[in-house]
Amino acid sequence: MVDLTLIQGAESKGAVCLDGTLPGYHLHRGSGSGQNSWLIQLEGGGWCDTIRNCVYRKTTRRGSSKFMEKQIPFSGILSNKAEENPDFFNWNRVKLRYCDGASFSGDSKNEAAQLYFRGQRIWSAAMEKLMAEGMQNATQLQASIAPKSADPQGSWNECKQNNAECTSVQIQILQGFRNQMLEAINVFSMSTQNGLFINSCFAHCQSETQDTWFADDLPSSITRGLLNLLETGILIKLMLKLLTVHTPVTTLAII
Repeated sequence: MVDLTLIQGAESKGAVCLDGTLPGYHLHRGSGSGQNSWLIQLEGGGWCDTIRNCVYRKTTRRGSSKFMEKQIPFSGILSNKAEENPDFFNWNRVKLRYCDGASFSGDSKNEAAQLYFRGQRIWSAAMEKLMAEGMQNATQLQASIAPKSADPQGSWNECKQNNAECTSVQIQILQGFRNQMLEAINVFSMSTQNGLFINSCFAHCQSETQDTWFADDLPSSITRGLLNLLETGILIKLMLKLLTVHTPVTTLAII
């Protein structure tokens, strides 16, 4: 079981749940080769789309930390068991609790109903806190680029440990990944009416449930596809800059 940690001092930044209580997260520390790698899972739960719905949500864990579980089990992509989660079991794994009603995106308040739509501030406060907890030491390249199976000669070792040691050719390769991603979404993302969500998903909340994350009877094409991505070191990462989040976070995976 993993304890709930409330983000102390968040209220001074206006980073609060719908009812004004402190936001929180669950953190299970990494170890060994994963001690400097971080995985952040953003809890889901839909939106409240009317004042009435949002007022009701204040009486649940989706709108108040008063009703959040003090401890929760970590399974699926958050599991610390190698047989259940072979790629991330020893990483620093975080579940950021969802209590703002708008998927970590709002920054407003309804005075009459005493509702705080402060998801964006919660995100920033959480990232600041996790950076102080050690995420500033995250090794962005260590597991995502050139794993041992793809780089048996170790030509990427120095670059993976310290970005400043990357050669000009390696920098060009890394920049190429970024450019390809931006080009792929450029036309769609230019419209202010569009949003982006990239996921290889066949079941709701599949990553946090063991049966749908790493089970023997998963659809073969999806299982093989995921394993191939991990083996070749190609991970699709959420681009914080595209979400106008300016904290210099170097996390590898945000789910």
